[in-house]
Amino acid sequence: MTEDEKRLWRQTLVHHPRGMVIAVAASVGVAVGLGHQATEAVWLWVVGMLGFTLVRVVLHVLCMADLRQDAARSHWRVFQRWHAACMLVTSVQWAALAWWGVPYYRGVEQFTILIVLAALAGGATATLAPMRVVGKVYILLVLLPACWQLGRLGDTAHTVFAVLGSIFAWVMVSSHESTHQVLRQIVALDQEKEALVVALSARSDEAMQANAELERRVAERTRALLYKTQHDTLTRLLNRRGLTEAHRLRTGQEGDVWVLAQISLDHFKRINEALGHDWGDLLLRAVAQRLTHQVAGLAPAAQGRPPALCRWGGDEFMLSLMWHQAKPDEVLQAMETLRQALAEPYALKGRKLAVGVSLGFSAQAWRVDATLADAVQQAELALTEAKRTGRGRTAEATLTLQVLNARRTCLVEALRTATADGSLSLLFQPIVSARTRRPEAYEALLRWRCAGMGPISPVEFIPLAEDTGQICAIGHWVLQTACSQAAAWPAGPEGQAPKVAVNTSLRQLLQADFAGEVRQALQQAGLAPQRLVIEVTESVFNEGDIDRVLAALLALRQMGIEVHVDDFGTGYSSLSRLHEFPLTAVKVDKSFVLTADERALAVIEGTVLIARRFGLRVIAEGVETAEQAQALARLGVDELQGYYFGRPAPLPVACGSAEALPLPA
Repeated sequence: MTEDEKRLWRQTLVHHPRGMVIAVAASVGVAVGLGHQATEAVWLWVVGMLGFTLVRVVLHVLCMADLRQDAARSHWRVFQRWHAACMLVTSVQWAALAWWGVPYYRGVEQFTILIVLAALAGGATATLAPMRVVGKVYILLVLLPACWQLGRLGDTAHTVFAVLGSIFAWVMVSSHESTHQVLRQIVALDQEKEALVVALSARSDEAMQANAELERRVAERTRALLYKTQHDTLTRLLNRRGLTEAHRLRTGQEGDVWVLAQISLDHFKRINEALGHDWGDLLLRAVAQRLTHQVAGLAPAAQGRPPALCRWGGDEFMLSLMWHQAKPDEVLQAMETLRQALAEPYALKGRKLAVGVSLGFSAQAWRVDATLADAVQQAELALTEAKRTGRGRTAEATLTLQVLNARRTCLVEALRTATADGSLSLLFQPIVSARTRRPEAYEALLRWRCAGMGPISPVEFIPLAEDTGQICAIGHWVLQTACSQAAAWPAGPEGQAPKVAVNTSLRQLLQADFAGEVRQALQQAGLAPQRLVIEVTESVFNEGDIDRVLAALLALRQMGIEVHVDDFGTGYSSLSRLHEFPLTAVKVDKSFVLTADERALAVIEGTVLIARRFGLRVIAEGVETAEQAQALARLGVDELQGYYFGRPAPLPVACGSAEALPLPA
């Protein structure tokens, strides 16, 4: 945020309480002024205005709290947009009163409304002066609807009032612009005054720097004695002990931001394995040299306090930088630029070597009690996030990331016992025939209520289970539980009970004997293989695992189990794989159903045509309306799934029957 914007935003918040008081007083004034002529609509309007004012009060409190945050944690632009939106909603409320009330009332009541609106517009020229655009829109929305309605009444007196009101609106807008310009000039003058103070401080800093130079010469001799114990022999950078000592000697001042960045070479081990450790050492020295060169460009931001560079260990480096008056965007951009520069290929002995680079950093206002251990922990957390989200990235250790990491740690620990502590459960959603609208199957959907944390979305805990390898144990529990419950479902009118569809991850399919695990679950539950559907995602078409996956799916099909591809059309280009895999059906992803534009319908229609060619059924998920169901049936979709036919819910034994499940016609 620029200094001018920051001051104007502060002025906006300073004036806002008066605006809210005026809004409340004006609302009450309208109700009192109309007296017994106030209709039910007016009282509803007053209640709505007062209620929304409470919303503005809460938002104002949040804005003031955010204003007190440091720049790295402030979300002022978001709050500014919400504040502007609130002002516009308030102006629309007044416009609604004018639009309805002016033609509805006559005489004193009508005059009361007009006086209140004029007073509000006049007050807005001052209270909304910091908001250049919103203030003018507010004035126009308050006055112009009333003028329009006066003009529509037709008689001469009202027409004159409409013209005068329009002129008054123009005057108020002009006054608002003038007030805004005056306010900006005041802000500019304040900033110039502060610039003079900064210039005087700079002179003082020059004297301090001269003194620091003398101290540096003395310290240089001391560092020479400690060089071997505080530097890495391979790269000549600081080692861990050296960085610790550098941090102990580092000093900061008000306005400084301490940036600690941890840099890791992605898959560096492959270079050692493929070319030998000598080449790995050459690459590490080259990275250290380039890092030193790139960081030298940040020296002006450090204002004479040189950044500390460290080989933290193995293929990891650390950068410690004290940045004066740093802005969050500047720091993030500098770190990303540094990462990209380090990822450029290296020319070594006539050979080019390329290595990926991930970077995590923490940026915090300098404090005397700031510890290196805490900063390293935050930088490592950010680096882990950069690697977790795909490597070759730059990530910052924000408060949100720390909270999410703590939550992630708790969830990972709780997942270890989830299959045994009763916190997992299954819900079932019907998959119905597009022709008869009777359930052909029920998809088993996993839910988790973590002790002390409440319900956790599958979108959150399934990736955690995948990353930690616990997905196989959880998937086994889902398979056994789903089969056990499905075995108790009664047969429908046609003498056959619905099938149960179970989602299966790629990790499960890659297990040594996944087909044997499924066979055992069916036998224990007493469920026929023909009543089980295994749903997989398009990730099974990944070239790296295709042979093992294909063998597992063939074994399932030989047992009589159906195999469906879920979320079809959103992942790998899998149409060419349909004839290679023993599939039974494809499930069109709900994004195509919910979009329902020409392109989405073309994708669905093409999927149906190709599926027909390969003898596969087509299932569409995400159906929420009768129109969608009818359109999909016309396109040739075989089965439908979505909220229109039933939300995920615990399925009692009696509801396993197609007869017992109430479906829309």
